[in-house]
Parts: sequence; structure tokens; C-alpha cells
Amino acid sequence: MIDKNSNILITGGAGGIGYELARTINDKVRSVGIIDNNSEKLNKINDSDSNLTLYDVDISNYDNLKNAIDDFYIKNGKIDCLVNCAAILVDKPLISISTETKSLSRLSIESWDKVIKTNLYGTYYASIEVAEKMVRTRTKGVIINVGSISSAGNIGQSSYAASKGAINALTVTWAQELSAFGIRVAGIAPGMTNTPMPLNAMKKNQLETWVKKTPLKRMALPVEIADGIDFIINNDYFCGRILELDGGLRM
Repeated sequence: MIDKNSNILITGGAGGIGYELARTINDKVRSVGIIDNNSEKLNKINDSDSNLTLYDVDISNYDNLKNAIDDFYIKNGKIDCLVNCAAILVDKPLISISTETKSLSRLSIESWDKVIKTNLYGTYYASIEVAEKMVRTRTKGVIINVGSISSAGNIGQSSYAASKGAINALTVTWAQELSAFGIRVAGIAPGMTNTPMPLNAMKKNQLETWVKKTPLKRMALPVEIADGIDFIINNDYFCGRILELDGGLRM
């Protein structure tokens, strides 16, 4: 259970779901740390909410990420909760043919590596650093991995779907391993959510198609996903499972 003495760290906390979560829990805990590499959004947050501790860091860079986590830990003495929210999306099929030029293109190795390095490696980097600190301080904390309904597979999202599927597997594995130390690990799988990531990565007609497929006929609001994460944080019996919050959408 998270309380006024708790310290929470959120990767990808400067925008979308991560920032809504920070706003949701800020007055419920002692300290909230945000790790993000969007300098523009971090500057806006710094101007509007000085209670948050901000780190301008790319989570795919292990050394820089470790330094940020160490700094937050030293300042607060312990970390009670980590939310792995940072992710990027590249929407491109493995192989495609242009309808205009008839030329063939493929998902580049560079794009694949960038998504996997950020989404999967970044989650591993943050989790191993925080989990070790929880164990050393005997903190019965919680690690929450933000996945996606795309983990089941989605056209045009090879690298993204692969990273999120792997994160789901890690969630179950780590829940089994870290429960011995009193640490819960759980995940949440949002459906289509009204955040910059899908809006910038996907075409308008693609987004409209997914909205039509969703029984509720709309995208999720970031605050609705943040509320789901808040539920996981505060429910001490939720462990080793993925909370699907997708408006009824099925891939």
C-alpha cells in the first residue's frame, strides 16, 4: 500500500499516461520522480509543478538512467514504486509496397533496434536498478509495467508488439521471482489511448479504424489508464497479472 511516506518513480512521465499518473498520485505520496527525454515537456512541467523531481534521460542509455535512479534513491532513501511507462512506437510493416511508386520497403534494422532498446531494454534497466534497491532496503514495493493490447500482435507494429509481448512475459517472471522479497510486479495493457504516441505514429484512417473496432467507440483518456495504474499500486493482492483496460477492444 502506497502512503504519504512513499516515493514513486515513473519513466516516460512527462507526457500522456505517465504525466496523468504523476498528477493523480502527487498529493498522495511523499515524492514523485519523472524520467523522460522530452526536454520541452519537462520544462513545461517544471514551470507548473515544482513538487516533481525531473530527470532528462533517455532510458535506452543504461549509464544515464542508472545515475538518475541513484540520485532519486539517495535523495529519498528508498523507492516504493516503479512505473515503467516510457515507450516509443514505429508503425511500419515488416515488408510493404508503395501504392504510388510500387517500390518495396522493409522495416529497418535501425527502427527495430531503437524500439526494442527503448521499450524492452529500458524496462529491464530501470527494473533491475530499482528492484535491487528495494531488496537492499527491505522495501515491500511494487513494479508496474505498462504494456499494450498490441502485445497480442498488430499489423504494422512488429517491434512495438514484440517489445510489449516480452514485457508481459517479464511481468509474470519477475512477479514469481521478486515475491520472495515482498515485491509485487504487475502490468497494465491499455487499448488505443488519446496520447501523442499513437496520434503521431499512426495515420488518421488507421486510428479511426481502431476506434470503430472498440465497443465503446472511442479512445481511452490518459487519466482512465492512470486510474488503472493507481488501482494496481494500491491493491496489495494484484500481482503477476496484466490488467487489460481497452474499452473491450480485441486485436
